[in-house]
Amino acid sequence: DTPPDLILLDIVMPEMDGYEVCQILRAKEETKDIPVIFITAKYEKGDVVKGFELGAQDFISKPFDPKELLARVKTQMELVQYRKRMIQLNAWLEETVQDRTEDLIDASRELRIANEELKELDGAKMEFLKIASHEIRTPLNGICGSMWLLKDSGHDELADLFRMLEV
Repeated sequence: DTPPDLILLDIVMPEMDGYEVCQILRAKEETKDIPVIFITAKYEKGDVVKGFELGAQDFISKPFDPKELLARVKTQMELVQYRKRMIQLNAWLEETVQDRTEDLIDASRELRIANEELKELDGAKMEFLKIASHEIRTPLNGICGSMWLLKDSGHDELADLFRMLEV
């Protein structure tokens, strides 16, 4: 059974008064948010305050004007529709935030993995450059050493070559 969208309730009733009914409605999960409008001849200030304290949304005194009753019921029904829409929007927002949070967590994890891979690649690059530099310098050291020996040998025919190399 679907609970009603609104309850019109008199305060003075046999067996149980409207205040007790309102308390019972507010105590149950499935009825706690249903708007209650008291329609009553008991319209003293204390009665109104007690009704609001128990969770009533509105009071209409007897005898009542049917147009006033319809206007107040319409207002409460619009509020019910706004509440339902707000609940839907909140649920959608929570789901969207949850999805975006999961996306950010995934992106953060991927960035962390990519960063680790970049560190490994940077280390490999540095090791390669170190080895390549050593491998290139080793033969050049032999060539340069041989050139200095030839230069010191005193052969004049190599003088032009040495001048080109010093430039």
